[in-house]
Amino acid sequence: MENFIGSELYTKKGIGAFALNQESKIKLKNIELNSIGGGNVGGVLFTSYEEEIGSYFKVTNGTFIEFNQENKNPSSTFIYVNKNINVTLNDCNIRNIRGITGYFIYNKGNTNIKLNNVSVEDYISQKETILFRSESTANMEKTIIKFDNGEIFIKDSMFLNIYYFTVTTDANYVNDYYYVDDSCIMDIGSGTNLYISNSNFNSIHGFIGFKSSKNTNINIVDSVIEETFFKNGLISIDSISRFGYYTIDNTEFNSNTADNGPIVNIIDINSKSKVIFNDSTFYDNSALYYGGVIFSLIKLYDDYGNDIKIYSLEGDSVLSRIIFFITETDDPNNAIISGQPISYCWEDICRFPVVKVIGNPGNYKLRMKLITYGTYAKFDNNSINIDMVIEECDTNNYINQDKDNIGFKSCYLPTCDPACNNGGECANINICNCTNTKYKGALCDEHYKLEKVTYFDNIMAVISLIIILISVFLIAGIMKFKKYQAVKSGFFINLWFYPCKNI
Repeated sequence: MENFIGSELYTKKGIGAFALNQESKIKLKNIELNSIGGGNVGGVLFTSYEEEIGSYFKVTNGTFIEFNQENKNPSSTFIYVNKNINVTLNDCNIRNIRGITGYFIYNKGNTNIKLNNVSVEDYISQKETILFRSESTANMEKTIIKFDNGEIFIKDSMFLNIYYFTVTTDANYVNDYYYVDDSCIMDIGSGTNLYISNSNFNSIHGFIGFKSSKNTNINIVDSVIEETFFKNGLISIDSISRFGYYTIDNTEFNSNTADNGPIVNIIDINSKSKVIFNDSTFYDNSALYYGGVIFSLIKLYDDYGNDIKIYSLEGDSVLSRIIFFITETDDPNNAIISGQPISYCWEDICRFPVVKVIGNPGNYKLRMKLITYGTYAKFDNNSINIDMVIEECDTNNYINQDKDNIGFKSCYLPTCDPACNNGGECANINICNCTNTKYKGALCDEHYKLEKVTYFDNIMAVISLIIILISVFLIAGIMKFKKYQAVKSGFFINLWFYPCKNI
């Protein structure tokens, strides 16, 4: 089907605008659908069942606006399939999607899904927000993307304004939001490969971002992740259920927020997990508590492998029972810690302090060393080291100055708050360059004083002087020759009269 426009379709107990079974194929091109609704288990756009190998559903250049799924059971606001089918969306614009159990693409078995240049905007679900859902596992996870044993390709796409929480109806807590525990936007099952390239994730809110199982590879290239809030971070890793190998290349992370570690939140880690960043940029990311970019918990164990826990700190001996540690570098002459280097251990967790490492380019070790031992005897093996590299500053794109006045240069992008106005360039920390503008001032918002144009004034002065001189000479001449008849008469009019002739 090509060049089709449709609107105001409600399937009620139907199974979607398009349906397929057995070995069938549907190919749509240049299609636009508006105000489409459904009330049965299935996809509002497309539903398939009893598929056979070779079936596919493909859309090229599609626009889909105001889709609404009213069924309360697990269903789909867009596509609902079972297995043995290929789903491809190319150059599609999808926005204003509404649902009760908000699955976007729902499948029960092995399905290949490809998204190329797809924009999903303003997606709202009354329960959990789930874009891709696979029922290859027994538990009903609350995710945006969940797959086992397959491949997912997301290319040239955008995910915008996705909110993953519910609002309480209690009158005392009208504005409170409750995140679903262990919910995430992407839950990648064992043996799955996820490839994301040249895509944008903007204004997404949820509990965590990525959650992956063993033997899972997630590759993100040339993408932007910005203005998101994940309570437990974009990438969450532990040694129980959150694993995976992440490779992130040339990706920007801007203005992301979390309780702890907005980009990477490590509860515990082992050899089954790894996160690698290459040529990526982190700008204005922050945490409500700890870790502006990465958060990692440190646990203490005794000689028998048991967790050291600190509870019930009461009485006069509280401080003597707390375990304190300091964060430092192995070469303080070339790299130092900026911030509060001392932190403590509480219960079974030691929180990494919010610090910056500033120094000369080179290889270093970041050391966390115990300085008190609480109720335990002092021992020698009292520190851990983390390898760290301070790279050369790219002065073509960054400023390399001692902005903190600590004796070491920092490599940073200039920031101005408030921002420079009228096209002014932020040249350094809160310093605006107004050279290429018509304004001046600290924020390039002040007009220059108008300068008087003296050229015209000089011309008018010369003309006035000439007129005055001429007037003086005329007056002097008149005074000298005032007795002459011509001067006395002032002027004379010679009139000639001609007689009229009768005709």
